[in-house]
Amino acid sequence: MQYQYPIIGGIGVVTVLVAMFAAQQMTVSHTENDIIKTVDKSPTLIKQEQILLDNPDEVKGKIQVTNGVRHLVPLDKIRSGGPPKDGIPSIDDPKFVGADDATFMSDKDTVIGLEINGDTRAYPLSILVWHEIVNDKVGEVPVAVTYCPLCYTNQVFERIIDGKEVAFGTSGKLYNSN
Repeated sequence: MQYQYPIIGGIGVVTVLVAMFAAQQMTVSHTENDIIKTVDKSPTLIKQEQILLDNPDEVKGKIQVTNGVRHLVPLDKIRSGGPPKDGIPSIDDPKFVGADDATFMSDKDTVIGLEINGDTRAYPLSILVWHEIVNDKVGEVPVAVTYCPLCYTNQVFERIIDGKEVAFGTSGKLYNSN
């Protein structure tokens, strides 16, 4: 498997996390009638989803509704993280090179690997630590590859909402410093 790397110059190396995502693990948006709607097959999310859907009385009071959208995070606990909205610029038109041509990286650098429909990409954390979001198309699927350097986590989202392709950006907000 040959990885491709985005070309972004002048960024240091950070080795924190290795995560591999396939198309069947992408989270999708939820609707007003669903608490969680996901195609992620991780046991933890399936268990959490089942608890929320099967026991609404047990989680009553924990789920809040704002403008018809259900959420577990109390909105009054979301604070400014310093940079304003889109103050950390996303990468919206990534350029890629083959692994042999990625001389700005070493074999020890950590990447987020993504394969969809036979199209394989690698997103170096040394770049994501500065941009946090890459809006890309992988295997003809519009995706947002995200990374939080504060909590060392990443997720990949499909960028289709209500049938339209959208671009993700940073909110400038934090919840529990993440």
